[in-house]
Amino acid sequence: APVPSPEEVYRQIYLDYNRRQYQVALDESESFLAEYPDDPRGEEVLFIRGQCLMEQTAYMDALKEFTTLLQQYPKGMRAPEALLRTAISYDAMGQKELAAGVARRLLKEYPQSEEAKAAEERFGAVLKQ
Repeated sequence: APVPSPEEVYRQIYLDYNRRQYQVALDESESFLAEYPDDPRGEEVLFIRGQCLMEQTAYMDALKEFTTLLQQYPKGMRAPEALLRTAISYDAMGQKELAAGVARRLLKEYPQSEEAKAAEERFGAVLKQ
């Protein structure tokens, strides 16, 4: 069988994520990142992985994916969203102070972003303490 292109694999990951087949998307994305470590879609694949894990309430694992994304793509297009989801994951795990710290970082680094507005709405009370 012919080996699928990175574009085809990425498209399948995205489809499976949207179909809520989170474990399938996670398995495919793991292969994608191993096979195509330098592919420009890597940031998006890491983001989808974090989203899948959040949907499965595997917040600690989601944090690892978002942390990797922020380390590999510090100014990437998904950085504000990754920061917001990091804060949400910490919050879901009862780590209010860590969530607030990440929300503050998001507000500082991306003050005009939609994610900053969402962080202010969600974490506003904690941020004012």
